[in-house]
Amino acid sequence: MTKYQNHQNQLNKTTLHLQKCFPTFRFFDRHVGMFYSKRVFDAVKKIHTIEHFKNWVYSIGKFIIRINKPGMSDQYIIAPIEINGKIIPVHIEREEKSGKAVLSADQKKWKKICEIMHVKFIESRNAEDAEKEIREYIKTLTGE
Repeated sequence: MTKYQNHQNQLNKTTLHLQKCFPTFRFFDRHVGMFYSKRVFDAVKKIHTIEHFKNWVYSIGKFIIRINKPGMSDQYIIAPIEINGKIIPVHIEREEKSGKAVLSADQKKWKKICEIMHVKFIESRNAEDAEKEIREYIKTLTGE
């Protein structure tokens, strides 16, 4: 299993756990990266080998599709929370880390942006840590 697959498995397990703990919350996975346009890829691979295609795309660069910004968290959560008798949608950003991984420079920038915008940023290594942080954050919002 690759490092990426391990990370995805851990993210999925944590998400399932959190969905059971917080059934009213909505969880959205966020994918970040650069990808080739499938139409361009299919057209060129009929003529050239994959290696020719990669070299061609890297040299031109305009057929690469960019999704989201580098450093964005793995997932964001919309949590309907009752505060003073009103239901307020609260935005939470969640970054899943496995092993001894730490936040990259881009992820630290994203965390800082979240803090400036008063969005909770959670960095967790397992489901229990994520649940605990979310519960503590809810308590601070509701004043319990």
